[in-house]
Parts: sequence; C-alpha cells; structure tokens
Amino acid sequence: MGEEEEDEMEKDLSNIGLTGELSESIDNLTAIRSIHLGGNKLSGPLPNMDSLKALETLHLEGNQFEGPIPESLGGLPQLHELFLENNKLNGTVPESLAEKVGINLQLSPGNHLSRVA
Repeated sequence: MGEEEEDEMEKDLSNIGLTGELSESIDNLTAIRSIHLGGNKLSGPLPNMDSLKALETLHLEGNQFEGPIPESLGGLPQLHELFLENNKLNGTVPESLAEKVGINLQLSPGNHLSRVA
C-alpha cells in the first residue's frame, strides 16, 4: 500500500477549530481506520457510523456533541479505542460498547451518561 493510501485511511484533524455538525456522510468512509477530531467545536448528535467496519480508533473528545452514543459504534468489529470524554452526551452507554472486549473506552469527565445495569 502506498503512503498516500495510508494517509487517506488515517485522518487527524484534532485541535484545528472545526465547527458545525459531523456529517452523516462520514459513514461513507468505509476504509478509514483512524479518525481524530478531538479538541474542536463540533456539535449536534453523533451520526450513524455502522459502515466503518475497518475503524480502529475514533477520537471525538473535547467537542460539544449532544445526545446518545449510537448503538452502532459497539458493532464495529475493529474498534479498540473510543474517546468521547468532555462532550455533552447523555443517555445510557450502549450495551454493545460497555461489554466490548479489549476496547479503551473513555467517556468521562464531561458527559451525562449512565452505564447499563
């Protein structure tokens, strides 16, 4: 695999002042392995990402996302690192995430989430 292809599969857009909502079209990035969008000013709900089967790392910490964590994140087979702390998320942590073996799941501080019973 060429270096250019490798760069397209890993995006680090942390701390660059991005604003607005995370587009539903993120679900079209089916080959992406790593997304780093931490430390921006992104807001709104987290979109569905169930097509991102190759995704290993998702960093969305330090934004202003609101609403629940999508259940679909727990179904991503390669996901082993999910950072969502310091947002405004609420609701219950999806069981599929809470019980996922081998995941580094960072949810607090900064959210209003409860764990599944």
